[in-house]
This record gives sequence, structure tokens and C-alpha cells, in this order.
Amino acid sequence: MNYNVRTQKVLQAGGWVKNFLFCLLFFLPAACNTRKINPDEITDILERHSYAETDFQALRRALAAGGISALAGIDPHAGIIDPKKRPERDYPVPMNKGCGLLVFREGGKTLAARVFEGSGAFLAGIREGDNLLGFEGKEASSFSDARLNSLLFGSPRGGFTVRFEKKGEKGVSVSEARLTRDFGLYPNVWGFVLPGSNTGYIRIMTFSMKASAALKKQLASFAQSGVRELALDVRHNSGGSLEELAGSLGLFSDGKKLVFKTVSRHPGYSRNFAPHGAGAGAGMKIRILADSRTLSRAEIFVAALKEMTGAIITGTSTAGNVSITKTFRLSDGRGLKLTVARMFPPSGLELEGKGVRPDFVTPEYGEYDGFGFDLPAACLNSDPAFMKAVEKS
Repeated sequence: MNYNVRTQKVLQAGGWVKNFLFCLLFFLPAACNTRKINPDEITDILERHSYAETDFQALRRALAAGGISALAGIDPHAGIIDPKKRPERDYPVPMNKGCGLLVFREGGKTLAARVFEGSGAFLAGIREGDNLLGFEGKEASSFSDARLNSLLFGSPRGGFTVRFEKKGEKGVSVSEARLTRDFGLYPNVWGFVLPGSNTGYIRIMTFSMKASAALKKQLASFAQSGVRELALDVRHNSGGSLEELAGSLGLFSDGKKLVFKTVSRHPGYSRNFAPHGAGAGAGMKIRILADSRTLSRAEIFVAALKEMTGAIITGTSTAGNVSITKTFRLSDGRGLKLTVARMFPPSGLELEGKGVRPDFVTPEYGEYDGFGFDLPAACLNSDPAFMKAVEKS
């Protein structure tokens, strides 16, 4: 029974007693769940930890009069966290899956650009560089980029047949396999060399889970392959740790300058991050793919690389959220979340609320509410930002 029907039935029953009980039923629980804040306690925490400078005596009075909403004007990220309340789902749930295969079309061929180990494509024997001749009994050339992309990445468990050509010691052989869209175990950092080029592509999902070590390993592999240009993709990258960000930026530094810094009113939150020496990727020509879901540490990565290396940015403006937040336990068991510091690229450029603007604007690609597993496109040619980033100069 919904609210309106229940309300109507109570009122139709008549009588002040029933109406009184109705008010108790609906409004008393709400009143009991409204918990006051302690203005002195919250103001004390802000004085000792907040990034924002303000008149704390005036803030104390504002908190006493208007509650926690008084913080909105000085810290948009501040708020009360109640551990007893289950938060609403604010993270995406991936729906579509791929078959572990990315393809690139060049010179009339559809080539396997990346095959993920353990995927259906890998187990079927497809390897990077193989020529994909056809799908579902039709020639590969009959599929548009968009149609091929939806075949390779879409609703889970869907399947299709693929015919592919392999070059081996005994010559060229043609095989056929059936692939199922059931692959979702993507590494945090992975890459490939674009077929027929000296351009390497690296996808960085987050700056966590030993991202800098994986990035260093990928760069070493590229060095052996003769890669001279890089496309670094941080679309839908929501951040990570400061240490992993510093380690990743250090790989592209000449070892002589600051790579980024955190700034606060309080010395304990202010830090300068500098590398110990020149990185493996120093001196490489770099293009970066970014979008509106590139935020926090990833935004600093984009801005710092542009300042350090002259990297070209393709895509859309980043989120403009470079605040470092921390949650403090309150005496009533709840938590107070607030901004304690802010991140800056080497120049000190302010990015909060502004983001990083691209040099070349391309339409956003991928599910806005997704984790970014659909980036880049399974058919790389259907991804505008990717194609611009690997464009021959």
C-alpha cells in the first residue's frame, strides 16, 4: 500500500483519535531519526584539520542555528556519515561484457590488437596480430565499426562465430571458433602496440593496486618493441593513492622537478612529490585520453604530464575534483567528512571546480555510469578519442 492510499483510508475512517494515531505513525519516527550535531565539536575538528580558512566563531554560530548545512558554503565535500545507515548505491554495476578481444581496422584488414590472457578469444587460439576474416559467417568488411563493436562487447553470455587467419612456421592457416561475451577480469593497467605502428597504448583504470609497477613493466615491454609514442588512457579513472600517482608520474619525469604537491593550512597534510631519478618514459611523445569521469588523482596525472612533457589531451574536460577528504569520528558514533588538503600540478594551477580542458575535444564514449570496462571500444575504430590519440602526426 503506498503513502497516498494509506493516508486516504485513515482520513476516511474519521475521528480525531485515528488522525492523531496517523500523525504518530508517520511523523514520530522521522523526528526520532533526526539527530542534532555538536557545533563545538565540529568547529574544533575544522579548526585543526580543514583545508578551508574561515571565521570559525561565526561558523560555530551558524552550525548551532542551521545544522550541518552551514558547512556547504566553505566545503562542498563536507557532510555527516552515519554508519548505521546503509548508503544508497552510488557506484556502477557493470552489465555488458566482452570476449577478451580488441580489434583495429587498418588497410582493409580487421586485426587483433589485444587479446587478454584467459579470455575466450585467447583460449580459442587468437593472438595479437591475427587477421580476423569474418564473423557469423559473413566477411569482416561487411560489418560497420559500430556493429562490430556491439558484437565484441555487449550483453553477457551472448556469442558469435569468428574466422581468423594465423601466420605460423608452416605458413598461413585459417581457423574458426565460437566466442562468448563472458570476460570481465581486466587488469588495472594494460596495454598493446597498435598494429603496424610504433605507438603504444596504455589503459590505467586507477592509481592503486601497484599501478606504477605495472606501468613500469608495460613501458619496459614497449621499449623492446621500439615504441616511440604513447597514448595513455585515464578515462573513468577515479583516482587511487598519492604514492601510486607519484610513482606513475615519476616514470615520465626527467628526475629534476616536482611532479605534484598537496597543499593545506596544516603542515601534516602538505607534501611535495618528486622522483628519485629519470623515468623509463621520459622524453616520449605522449597523448592522454580523458573525460568527465576522470577525477581526483587522475586529473593531477593529466595536468602534470601536460606541464612536464607537453602531452596533448584528447577527449573532454575532467571532473574538477582534486580535494583530499578525510572522515573524523564524532562522539555520537557518526563521522564528519571534510576536505583536509587539495592537490596541485607542479605549476600550482587550480583545478578544483574547473578540471583540465582537452586540446582536442572528441565526443565522450562509453557508459557514463560504468566502471570503464568498455573503454576503449572493442572495435577501436569506433572510439573517437582513441582514434584522435593515435592519429599519425
